Amino acid sequence: MKKVLVHGSGHKATSWNETISYMKDSGEVLCPNLFSILNGKEPTYDNLFASFAEYCNQIDGPIHLPIWGLLNFLGVVGFLGG
Repeated sequence: MKKVLVHGSGHKATSWNETISYMKDSGEVLCPNLFSILNGKEPTYDNLFASFAEYCNQIDGPIHLPIWGLLNFLGVVGFLGG
């Protein structure tokens, strides 16, 4: 199962590199660059959410979206003090 790690605002996909280096099966880890998946659309929450859903739907097979990545994507991490 592929794991999708999502970076937060102000970060890049490469922000996960050190974390990935400690993971088993790191070949199954995907780290999309959220700004790139917008494909030139205005960087609004709605556009980013739709583009991310489209990105995930293109992945063959089931995916695992770690809860911290999901909360970060939804903007809840800052609210929780993370």
